[in-house]
Amino acid sequence: MNYLSFLVKPASSLCNLKCPYCFYEDISNRRERPCSGKMKPEIMRKLIDRAIAETEEDAQITFAFQGGEPTLAGLEYYRQFTEYVREKKGARTVRYAIQTNGTRIDESWARFFREEEFLVGVSLDGYESNTNRFRVDQEGKGMYAQIMQGIRLLEQYKVAYNILTVLTPRLAAHPEAYYHFLKDQGFSYVQNEIGVNIRKIEDVCPGEILSIKVTDGTIRAQVTEVEKEAEDGGKHSQRE
Repeated sequence: MNYLSFLVKPASSLCNLKCPYCFYEDISNRRERPCSGKMKPEIMRKLIDRAIAETEEDAQITFAFQGGEPTLAGLEYYRQFTEYVREKKGARTVRYAIQTNGTRIDESWARFFREEEFLVGVSLDGYESNTNRFRVDQEGKGMYAQIMQGIRLLEQYKVAYNILTVLTPRLAAHPEAYYHFLKDQGFSYVQNEIGVNIRKIEDVCPGEILSIKVTDGTIRAQVTEVEKEAEDGGKHSQRE
């Protein structure tokens, strides 16, 4: 095999945030065992050994880490992971990526990401008021300032990163403000993920339906406000 990619959850569903739309929290809470804890070193080595055994000597292997919050596995876990890969990879090209909420990034993490050439995805839901509405800690406190601090450290250490935004009806209602925020912050690479956890979205954005239209390469977000029949005779209004 010449190319092999792994999605690794080294901290299972563990997370230091409690975002109201989180689909993975919803899924994990429905399991008999919601969280499997942190990956043990012997499992980590077996994973790497299997990747090496299944690929050709000149293959490309990608390890992408996700959560929960994958940094909760600890920096030492990643140091051990990359060191073991170096011992075993031979002539293979190995790349790393991680999707993080960014709140735990300090200089040690940023330096490590640069040294090991990680591509870092940071979850940030646009401008401050929106991010603080959805990306909150266990006590409900908005994490915008902490996330931005982590992003600036990535920039300081010249780490390759991109922004992942959950496009909720609340954010889609203000596309110009969202665009100008991204531009003002100098974010060059942004992924927009549609908020698909309908039960959660309805909890925080009642009465709104999000639709996305793509026309000739242009993305348009449209929010339909569903008004009560008794108040509007069954009509609805639209905002773009």
